[in-house]
This record gives sequence, structure tokens and C-alpha cells, in this order.
Amino acid sequence: MPRETRREDDSENASLGSSSEEETVAAPKHIIKPPKFDGQGSFETFMAQFSNCTEHNKWNESQKLAYMGSTLDKEAAYVLWDYGQDVIGTLPGLMKILETRFGGKAMSDKH
Repeated sequence: MPRETRREDDSENASLGSSSEEETVAAPKHIIKPPKFDGQGSFETFMAQFSNCTEHNKWNESQKLAYMGSTLDKEAAYVLWDYGQDVIGTLPGLMKILETRFGGKAMSDKH
């Protein structure tokens, strides 16, 4: 009988160990929702806020790309239609286009 008790303890410890491993990899309990970007405000501020969200939420590259696309609104969302998948199908490609179109230099050229 002591062996059975030990096995139960071992299985409890094993399950505790695996759940704590999952917690370190899993997303946090409270997800920070990324802000919307419509092309009118500061792109740099948007990117700082988006970066904070990605770090807190522990998003991988695929999740970052999906959320980046979903945060775009109005004029900024047009980049999703204006460029092909080879450009907007990666996070660096999408960010480069957004920065070119809405970054500080582009905004100062507008005004």
C-alpha cells in the first residue's frame, strides 16, 4: 500500500509539474487588447502600445501578424488591399509598409 500512495504522490507531482510548465508558456490571464490604428494618430505611439501588448500577451509571430491586421482601421486598413501577400503576409513586411505610409516622416510630409 505505501507504494500505491507513493505512485499517487508521483502522479500528483507530475501533474503539478506539467501544469506549472504550461503556465509559463500560456498566455497571461488578463489579455491586453491592442489599440486600433486608423492612420490619423501617431504611428510611433501605436507601435509602442502594440509592442507592449505583444510582450504582455506573449504572442508569437503569427499571432502578432493576425492582431496587427485586425487593429488597422479606416485609411490604415487600406494597406491590406493595396499590397500583395508577399508584402503584408509577414509582420516585418506589414510594419515596413505602415511605417513608410504613416511613420513620422510621412506624417510631417502630409502636413
